[in-house]
Amino acid sequence: MFYILDRNIPLSVSFKVIAVLIYVCSPIHFEQTNFILQSTEVLIGYNLLFLSFIVLGSPGNKNWWRLLFSVILTTFSFSIYPSLIVAAATMCVIIHHVSHMRMNKNPENLIAWVKPFTHMIYMFVISLVSYYALNRLVLFMTNIANNSYTTDTSIWGKTGIFDVLDSISTSAYKQFIIGTRPFLLSSATYLCIGAILIMFLSAIKSKFINWPVLLSLLLEALLAISPLLLLGGSIGPIRALTPTIPLILMIYVLTIMYYLNSDTLRLGAAVLVSLLLFSQIKTTSDLEQTDILTFQSETTLTDQIMNKINSLDIRQYQKYKLVVVGSESFESSLTQQGEVVGHTHFDWDNGTNVGSNHRIHDFLQSKGYTFQEVQPDDYANAQKLAKKAGMKVFPGTSGLRVFGHTIIVKLN
Repeated sequence: MFYILDRNIPLSVSFKVIAVLIYVCSPIHFEQTNFILQSTEVLIGYNLLFLSFIVLGSPGNKNWWRLLFSVILTTFSFSIYPSLIVAAATMCVIIHHVSHMRMNKNPENLIAWVKPFTHMIYMFVISLVSYYALNRLVLFMTNIANNSYTTDTSIWGKTGIFDVLDSISTSAYKQFIIGTRPFLLSSATYLCIGAILIMFLSAIKSKFINWPVLLSLLLEALLAISPLLLLGGSIGPIRALTPTIPLILMIYVLTIMYYLNSDTLRLGAAVLVSLLLFSQIKTTSDLEQTDILTFQSETTLTDQIMNKINSLDIRQYQKYKLVVVGSESFESSLTQQGEVVGHTHFDWDNGTNVGSNHRIHDFLQSKGYTFQEVQPDDYANAQKLAKKAGMKVFPGTSGLRVFGHTIIVKLN
């Protein structure tokens, strides 16, 4: 991405670096990579997507072999993580955006605007169709029922259209106008407004409005809120917004820097953007610290549970069922709650019919302790026994009790 920016935008390298760092240092990246169940696969998907644009080459390149290989790479990236469909669309718009920033003459019409980028559009459309077709084929061949997260989560068609629109406007106001910590998605809104205002001020001075760039700014804003429009009720998992939101923040900053005609103004803008950059770095650092502190707290609680079990002369753990009733989080003044970051093995799935026991047992196994698997009936029975026995919250004296070959731990 930096290579593309460096080739197409006549700005000082330092300003370009600041823009790219806005992308690199986004705390949304850490929220995604911290979600360990899919972090490695998603990063592979990212690399495949970015590689596909490198393989495709610059706009106007008509090499059909490049197109074929970029379609293959993009299709694989979509199959790994469907949220990259929005990221791919964002990349296409950004490359359009960057390629037109230096032009001092507008295309004659929309067709003339799109024509140099036909291979890029072909790549996106063919990859999208290929992904859906191959996905259906695999589901058919494996006889697996289609279970679409988007369809299940979306409220479109499940309630009145005005209720959906009201939900969208409420969520948009909360996320993109007010902004909620720690991710502050509202920064995308205000950078977009800033970029458009500065572009219009530049147009007044130069008597030229670059409508392809203006249109790109609006398309990028639409892509930023596209998950909200698709789901109707919420923005969806924050981790699914990467790399889309960080890419959009980067291009907005770059646009602001480019259309400020004075180096003094650019320097002032760079100082303000640096404040946003430092805020992102601080948030990411806080999330990392939270992850470390949470792991340490989980380890301490696990050690307390196992020490109590060992004190009861129980050594053959595989003969017992360990049922944890309730949940435990470890929030403090030193932690920063994200969406995934800040949750623990002891509270993540507390609403299921076995509570958090599957994840708790996974964590215990990572420490070398293996117990029998907890079934829904075991959990329901443990809840009744804990209530009947008047168990207090562990590590209180009655917080751990043994009933036959079932060990019950009572948490909050």
